[in-house]
Amino acid sequence: MDIWPPVTQREGSDSSLAGWFTSIKWPRLTILLAGATVAVILLAALVTLFAPSWRPWRQEATDTKRGVQVSSLQASFSPDDRGPATIHLEMQVKNNTDHGQVIDAWWFLAKPGEAQPWLRFKYQSTRRENLFLEPKSVVELVWEEELAVAAGEYQLSAWVHAGPLGQEKHADGRFLERKLKLTPATLPYIRPHGPADLEIASVAGAVLDDFPEQAPMEIHLPVSLRNGSDRELTADVSWDLVYAYEEQPFEATPALRGGILANQRFAAGRWTTVTFDRQISPRPGRYLLLVRVAAHPQQEGVWDDAKLFTTVLEVTDNTAGDGIARVAEPSGPISIERLGANQEIITSRSPLSVRLDLGSDSTRAEAIRAWWFLSRPGINDPWADNAFVSREVEATIEPGTSQELEIRGIVDVPPGNYELSVWVHVVTDGDEVPSDGAWWARQIVVQ
Repeated sequence: MDIWPPVTQREGSDSSLAGWFTSIKWPRLTILLAGATVAVILLAALVTLFAPSWRPWRQEATDTKRGVQVSSLQASFSPDDRGPATIHLEMQVKNNTDHGQVIDAWWFLAKPGEAQPWLRFKYQSTRRENLFLEPKSVVELVWEEELAVAAGEYQLSAWVHAGPLGQEKHADGRFLERKLKLTPATLPYIRPHGPADLEIASVAGAVLDDFPEQAPMEIHLPVSLRNGSDRELTADVSWDLVYAYEEQPFEATPALRGGILANQRFAAGRWTTVTFDRQISPRPGRYLLLVRVAAHPQQEGVWDDAKLFTTVLEVTDNTAGDGIARVAEPSGPISIERLGANQEIITSRSPLSVRLDLGSDSTRAEAIRAWWFLSRPGINDPWADNAFVSREVEATIEPGTSQELEIRGIVDVPPGNYELSVWVHVVTDGDEVPSDGAWWARQIVVQ
């Protein structure tokens, strides 16, 4: 006896569908339903195997699957209207693996919303932790340092790489939700991190008020340093001028390389004063004084102490008799001894003639190439950022002699103020090596 109720056709229904349905034998229907169920199960399994999984994007899944993770990040800072803010940052790094991990950890300050702070940061932690993490262990890292950055709002982020030296790979990173808002500092100096064994205690001439507004000028800088260790130290002390508008003055190319006193000795637990005396010829501009000290042995770019003296030195004019505003001393055997242009005010697309005297300290004849640039004021690398490039002039400079060169060009630049710089390379067997570069002491005005 059929236990299923009979199927009747309803008015308005599809008779062909009803006919198909009533014509199916029920054992066959059972087989079809079972087959469809199996197909659905197989399809679900294939999707699980081959379709993209979204689980790694969930926070809890990410935390458990990362080999090395930033498990916590917190920071506090003490803003001070009288000086730079001091930040205290604590980061916990966790090793979730069953084997030891070599890690690097550090942090950045960048503009809010910057997704890649490692490429466009305003401040990088002065210390980069490098250590070994035991299996299934957690380590807490602490930084405390003064923030040598311009006033403004910043986003803090911390990052960890894992792997042996030279083979490090990104492991984890985390952004701090709270933004840091820094106010301008008014202390005489900004120090980017606490001193190690040597501390720059004071710079007697740092006020710079006694220096004339015109260059060239005599600079006299007594620098007092304290050796806080229990042993005598040998160290290098240097000073430079950086532009006052630099957002990262400790990383910037100096606007004028002041000088370095190498291999100075500092007695244990004592104060020692070293003195810089030099005539300088900076370009017109606003400068800050940067002083650094590094005890031996030192890693490149790592200093025991570095101070930026924020009283501005403003040079309004340069009346150098040789016509040169020099950033650094010549690095090669051929140097620029005198520099000049036939006029200071020109119109666009008009000729400009630049004359220079080249001197030789070489014991042989040197083949050279020389050319000049026009660039906006304050550009330290005009070969990369310029408004005009002259043609190159080649010459041979005999040993112990001086030779005059003239380089002409038709200047096609928009109206404005420009700095003129001249560069000399020595050519040996087809290879060029920079020998000297200098700026003209006056600016070129294009009308």
